Amino acid sequence: MPPAAPSKLARTLLPLVLLALAVGAVLALWLTRAETDARPPQEQVWPVRTVTVSPGPKQPVVMLYGRVESARAASIRTAVQADVLTVAIREGERVSEGQVLLRLDEADLLLVQRQRQAQVAELEAQLALQRREREADRNALQTERELLTLADRELTRIRRLAQGGSASDSQVDAAERELRQRRLAVNQRELAVDSYEQRISQLRARIEQAEAALAQARRDVARTVVRAPFDGRVAAVDVAAGTRVSPGTPLVRLYDTAALQVRAPLPSVQLGRVREALRAGETLEATGIADGLCMPLRLHRLAGEAQQGQAGGDVIFDVMEDQPQAPLGQFVSVELRLPPEPRAVAVPYEAIYGNNRLYRVADGRMQSVDIRRIGDTVLPDGRRAALVRGDALERGMRIVATQIPRATNGLRIRELGTQ
Repeated sequence: MPPAAPSKLARTLLPLVLLALAVGAVLALWLTRAETDARPPQEQVWPVRTVTVSPGPKQPVVMLYGRVESARAASIRTAVQADVLTVAIREGERVSEGQVLLRLDEADLLLVQRQRQAQVAELEAQLALQRREREADRNALQTERELLTLADRELTRIRRLAQGGSASDSQVDAAERELRQRRLAVNQRELAVDSYEQRISQLRARIEQAEAALAQARRDVARTVVRAPFDGRVAAVDVAAGTRVSPGTPLVRLYDTAALQVRAPLPSVQLGRVREALRAGETLEATGIADGLCMPLRLHRLAGEAQQGQAGGDVIFDVMEDQPQAPLGQFVSVELRLPPEPRAVAVPYEAIYGNNRLYRVADGRMQSVDIRRIGDTVLPDGRRAALVRGDALERGMRIVATQIPRATNGLRIRELGTQ
């Protein structure tokens, strides 16, 4: 039997029930709504720490970073062509002036030296021969002149005889020929005597050239023993025994540990003050730290050339004590102490905003103060702080020492404590 159809009353009541449920749900939501705070929003207050400033003379300290150099360094190169026989030193060793560093084979150079000695001896023998020939030429010239006189007299006598018919024409011709030969012999001998000084000068010039070549050969032989030009430390050894070297080949690099210096870039903000101090003859002391090694330094001069694109310039520090273990190129952190600055203020690093601004406390709010950072300083308790200057900084002024994001003028603050 099929189910009975819903009655007309049920169809009428169902929409009314659904409507009543919806109205009840809306009423319940309205009754349980959150209460809206009608009070205006409160301004955020930032808790901060403050410091009280006291402008006065303070010595700025600037941290720099440089490398070790030597004002006296040498790259020893060979001046001859030879083989390396022995190497007597190793990299990093200390050497004394005149100490043998290495030896080159001198055999080929000794042969050249003997050749130069033979050339000098040959030319000196020629010079001695020329001097003996000069005396012989002078004596021969006297004889030639006497023979010329006799030939002239003989020609005169033959001509008189020929006029009397006692001598033939052939005898006259023979006497004339003899006279001409004697005159030619005298002229040649006079030329030999007169040119003696020129020949001697030429020989002396050749002897000087040969002696210079001999001196060069001896010097080349001496250069086969390579010695240290000064006390120092071996930076590098570029050859080994058996190496064939030519003129200009690097052998050993040395540097003087008593002439060490540190080169470091100095920012432009401190460059002018350092230049003024050096010009006034002030002594600028510094301390360098390299691998735990403490180096007393003194700022000696500014570098003569600035690096391309560098805003400031390089400064050169003299190492005031011998540092035998400091290698060239070693990285050094340098603490440079500049002359005292008047009206300088030490503040925590957290107090600086944007490297050129502080905030002071004014009626519970922050107010910016323009400053210029001039370095760092060490507080009596050993802590480091930034050193700044500013025309608006006054004694007793309280400065915010807490970093606040997006800090601006008028921001409300609450002081937690003042140092």
